Amino acid sequence: MITTEQRQSIKATPIASYLAGKGIMPVLESGGEYCYFSPFREEKTPSFFVNPSKNVFIDFADGSGGDVIKLVMTLDAVDFIAAIKILQQVDQSFEIELQENLPASPQYQSFIKRITPLQHPALINYVNKVRRIPLSIAKAELSEVHYRTSRGDFFSVGFKNVSDGWELRNPSFKGSIGQKDISIRGNPSAPWAVVFEGFIDYLSWLSLNVQSSCKNKNLYCFYILNSLSLISRLPDLERFEMISLFLDNDKPGREAALKLAEKYDHAHNSSMQFFPNQKDLNDYLRL
Repeated sequence: MITTEQRQSIKATPIASYLAGKGIMPVLESGGEYCYFSPFREEKTPSFFVNPSKNVFIDFADGSGGDVIKLVMTLDAVDFIAAIKILQQVDQSFEIELQENLPASPQYQSFIKRITPLQHPALINYVNKVRRIPLSIAKAELSEVHYRTSRGDFFSVGFKNVSDGWELRNPSFKGSIGQKDISIRGNPSAPWAVVFEGFIDYLSWLSLNVQSSCKNKNLYCFYILNSLSLISRLPDLERFEMISLFLDNDKPGREAALKLAEKYDHAHNSSMQFFPNQKDLNDYLRL
């Protein structure tokens, strides 16, 4: 049982710190509030605001808002107990012993209803027409995930990670469900490691290298971080002859690439080399 005092301690975990751990940084600070591009959708005008003094958020695009617990449950598509575990990693100042078999309130349950091959026209249009990923690649690499959260029933394209969790994307949502972790594809014994920040970048690389990647499929081992905050989960890459880094061309991405390049002298920042004027590989693909 979580006491009222413990709940207040959990709710005091700064929303800005939680978002920063996901590589989500404010666009600007105005009137004592942090302004972000919404983590729930792609947008050109920031609509997601955080009040650090009250530690609450509001998403002006859909009118939703609340405390850090609600944000974690919604953005990570997890239940109340899992949200607390995530926040314990963000702020280790509070310690709460949780019962693994403690049932979540129906109000907070999030779960996968079914997984199918990619087939819904809206998702195919999003991947193929918006993201410019060839349908043959999308159907080979992605699944269609139908799931339930505290907001209702939804469906998204899903990309599986090594802990059987799923990264989720659709035209209006960006998140995950289940255990958050990196994804690994390709040949583990390959001489060449390629590291991506997100799975859309990985799919974009495949799209740009359709002929060579199919012809030399055993040449590469692909590591998809699914979040910069998971970079520490990369295995030791020293054994690879070459390491290509396709992280975002923003400050967190460049700093992460620099740290990896300092650690491995055979690693290089391919993002800066091939598309210095675009944010990521998918932006480059869509030129």
